[in-house]
Amino acid sequence: MSAHNAAFLLPLMAMVWLWHLSYPSSAITSNFLNGMCDETLNPGFCKTTLGKQSRIKEANVQKLAVISILLATAQARLNEHLVQELFNNEKDEVTKSHLSDCLSDYNVTLGKLKIAYRLSDKMEYKGMQKQVNDALKMSKKCEYRFTKEPPRPSPLTDYNNKMVWLNDIARVILNYLND
Repeated sequence: MSAHNAAFLLPLMAMVWLWHLSYPSSAITSNFLNGMCDETLNPGFCKTTLGKQSRIKEANVQKLAVISILLATAQARLNEHLVQELFNNEKDEVTKSHLSDCLSDYNVTLGKLKIAYRLSDKMEYKGMQKQVNDALKMSKKCEYRFTKEPPRPSPLTDYNNKMVWLNDIARVILNYLND
């Protein structure tokens, strides 16, 4: 190899090597997925939910993070719509007040998840993690509101739990990217 070729190839090889480090191409294995799901609040829900996603077969950890944020965003939209419907039909003023607060919680949750998704384009994983952590806190708030005096049974428990679990899945995946 001539000195000219080496001078051209070495920087190119270094660039490809650095690109490979920042964009791992290895697909998610079932062992990785199971181990990662075991770190979540609800491993069974995680394995079932992610196992249903056909996009996971070709995904790396970065893409898995985006998929999890998109799943959480879809659940937040569903929950927001449900809260609005329940609010519109509720007669009990205390429950209606809790639902109104939950509607605000889900507006914030959606905003946080949208920011996390936008940050994924820039691979700002710490920023994504902060937004997902904030969304997780907001998700828990809605359910907690129904325990405040005077308490009322939450009509949203199943939906709030799914929201918490999906945000937690995204949180755990982002932990892998930030380690």
